[in-house]
Amino acid sequence: MKCPNCGSVNNDDARFCFRCGQSLPEKTQAIQSDEHEQEWVSKAFGGKYQIIRELGRGGMAIVYEAFDIMLDRKVAVKILPKQFAFDEEFVKRFEKEAKIAAQLDHPNIVKIFDIGRQSEIHYFVMNYLPGDTLKRRIHEKGFLDLSEIKSTSLQMCKALQYAHNKGIIHRDLKPSNIMYDHHGNIVLMDFGIAYAAFGTKITSTGTQMGTPHYMSPEQASGEKVDHRADLYSLGIILYEMATGQVPFQADSSLAVLHKQIYEKPQNPAEIKPDNPSWLTRIILTCLEKDKELRYQSADEILNEFELTGVVQVKEEKQIEESRIKDEPDVKDHIEPVVDKTVTSSKADANKTAPSVPSVTSEEISPLSTEDASNKPVAKDEKKETYSKQALKEIDEEKQKEAVPDDKKEVVESKKAGNLALKIIVGLAIIFIIPIAFVIVYAFATGILYFE
Repeated sequence: MKCPNCGSVNNDDARFCFRCGQSLPEKTQAIQSDEHEQEWVSKAFGGKYQIIRELGRGGMAIVYEAFDIMLDRKVAVKILPKQFAFDEEFVKRFEKEAKIAAQLDHPNIVKIFDIGRQSEIHYFVMNYLPGDTLKRRIHEKGFLDLSEIKSTSLQMCKALQYAHNKGIIHRDLKPSNIMYDHHGNIVLMDFGIAYAAFGTKITSTGTQMGTPHYMSPEQASGEKVDHRADLYSLGIILYEMATGQVPFQADSSLAVLHKQIYEKPQNPAEIKPDNPSWLTRIILTCLEKDKELRYQSADEILNEFELTGVVQVKEEKQIEESRIKDEPDVKDHIEPVVDKTVTSSKADANKTAPSVPSVTSEEISPLSTEDASNKPVAKDEKKETYSKQALKEIDEEKQKEAVPDDKKEVVESKKAGNLALKIIVGLAIIFIIPIAFVIVYAFATGILYFE
């Protein structure tokens, strides 16, 4: 049997695709041959919707591309198989929950336009989405890049939180139920139908509600579920987007369900080590077996993803600051706070080049009297003398720069006066001393005398 989602060939008696986990159509599900079936459905609508082609089918529904004749637009019509139409309890709950789902108005949730019954057909009409499913995109790419994971997750969290606030639980969240619109935004499908199916006679007769590969442990064990079951399924989708595979795989659906209940998933970092640690943390928190240990709302997951951008910027800033501090400059790194990174890096430099004196920001930091009394004495006295001398020179330079202009003029005039005095004294020494020497000599020899 060929899977309608990924095209893989499965055994004829298989209920779920071995590759993607999609529910496979049962043999009793087909009403007639495809051509006769489409013609029969078109006649049942009585000209209200014109069936164009079949888009896909699963264990619970058949979806057609159709044309709304009255409103002149393309739509998607989902038809429930005949075997569901005979269960009155299911039909009532489906109609009730479908009406609630029709009230959901969110850009990332499929819009339901019409709900009704024609002859033996129960159906609802929704907006037509020409894009691929998330499942097909993962299958084509292998895994998604980080930016696409984050964008898709943010949209899913917003849609889930909106629905949960309205009291709607999806219960069958999986990549094949997530489609892309023509703008590239994701749209969650099948709201209401999964909730309506749970707890009816169909579940007691053995028809599995939900897909084993994406089912929460409490849902797999038949316990009562709440909105946190959707968060578990979201975690498996995140796991698949990040690694390209689901965490639990086995040959049968029962074996998969057993693993969902009892086994821990393999760490996604072991499969794809280049994924960031924060993404791994989010995934594993979503996949906690105990729902009390998971995130308690989609908003919590949303906040985690939104904070990653802030954390990344902060980490990049810290790395850049660390790089700058590893190459310190004496003038630019005189700070009152001791930088251990700089001290350690300079110590390493001293080991490799002992002949070059090293000055750290700690040694030349201006300290108050109180801080200086508590500061331990440096072992290297030469370093201490050098640092004090450096501080003294820097203080002198600052004092020189801080001298007012009028005081500078006084200082300059004094310097000029001192220079003139030195010149006069110099000239006196040059001329007066030789003349005095000649006069003394003349008296001594009698050449010059006074009567």
